[in-house]
Amino acid sequence: MIGPSAVNVMTTNSVGVELDLVEVAKALPNSEYDPRRFSCCTVRMRKPRTTAMIFKTGAINMVGATSIEEARCAARKIAKKLQVYVNANVRFLNFSIKNIVCVGHVGRSVHVPMLAKRNNLEYNSELFSGLSVKFKDLNTSATVFHSGKINFMGSKTMECANRAFERLCSMINDSS
Repeated sequence: MIGPSAVNVMTTNSVGVELDLVEVAKALPNSEYDPRRFSCCTVRMRKPRTTAMIFKTGAINMVGATSIEEARCAARKIAKKLQVYVNANVRFLNFSIKNIVCVGHVGRSVHVPMLAKRNNLEYNSELFSGLSVKFKDLNTSATVFHSGKINFMGSKTMECANRAFERLCSMINDSS
């Protein structure tokens, strides 16, 4: 068994002031702003490899980090760049994790139809090859594939993803 590892951490934070996105796009490297396409300035960072979506209100959505620490580091770097190049009043505020996407593997193949039947879950292989399992108490959903691979979405902490993985492993072992 290979427990869940994060592949994408999505976060939000604020910088506390309104921003001129045209100025942001001119000042920051690897940035693009096309208001006809989308109402934010997109900044791609190389280290850590992430993408920041900066909105006029000062809100920043960060995607692409592979850990919570990496996401926090990237968000702080963007805030610092905005402070230096655009507006000295920029602050790093209200950092929060919105979603962690993880991937795990049970180490063997899974008989998905049997797993669905034994746990009263709906499964139709003609529509989608994965079995969706929702853990409402953890705010996490998982997709189990025949190969044994499991994708987790919606977790706000790695602990939730790990607990969902443990429950799924138990369900899989009980249905074998």
